[in-house]
Amino acid sequence: MGNTVLPARGGEILRVILMAQRSDAKKREILGSIMSERLLDAITLLVLFAAMTFAGVAPTGPGNRLAVVCLAGAVAIALAAWIVLRIRRSGRLDRVASVIRPFLRASRPLASPIGFALLLVTATLWGLEAVVFWLVSQAVNIDVTFVEGAFLVVLTSFVMSIPAAPGYVGTFDAALLFGLSGYGVHGGQALAFALLWRFVLFVPVTLVGLIVMFVRYGGFAGSRPSPVEASPAASTVPRR
Repeated sequence: MGNTVLPARGGEILRVILMAQRSDAKKREILGSIMSERLLDAITLLVLFAAMTFAGVAPTGPGNRLAVVCLAGAVAIALAAWIVLRIRRSGRLDRVASVIRPFLRASRPLASPIGFALLLVTATLWGLEAVVFWLVSQAVNIDVTFVEGAFLVVLTSFVMSIPAAPGYVGTFDAALLFGLSGYGVHGGQALAFALLWRFVLFVPVTLVGLIVMFVRYGGFAGSRPSPVEASPAASTVPRR
């Protein structure tokens, strides 16, 4: 919900503030968990994009060169994470490690068998979104196969990882219309599908997120410290 209504993926900042109030974790640790999720998303999307391109699922526009770049990017990200962990375990760069340790602590499971399991779960979630995409295309009689729909989900999701306007206005739509044009869907039919897919993808989760925000987290006022917590004397009052 936060990423939908706030610009530049502002929901991530909102998440850090809310989770810091409901857990004992430091804000840097919470931010580290978000970075881990984004890292999983990036690796999964890059690998899926390259695999679908080499399999001939992608339109001819992007080409195999872009797929090679994506695959190399996924390998580079994984290799960089492994090198950082090796340096930290060797005891080198202790001062740097002390600063980034809260961030790395949340990413530690990625360098274990649990990380591979999380990668599979991430890919499965993208697969479920591809199912929804295919169902929406069938609802408006667009001739897009499930595999082609999965590629369009990967393409739009990759663009959505870039900070943009609220609701990813412009970037999301451009990526979707570009992908649809590669499969021969143009004009009003492509625009109608883009509007319906945007509604299905963003409106329900935004409404549910707003309800949860106000019912469970006390609304946007709950993200600000109360006057009692902000006062120096509040440190002597035990928190429940």
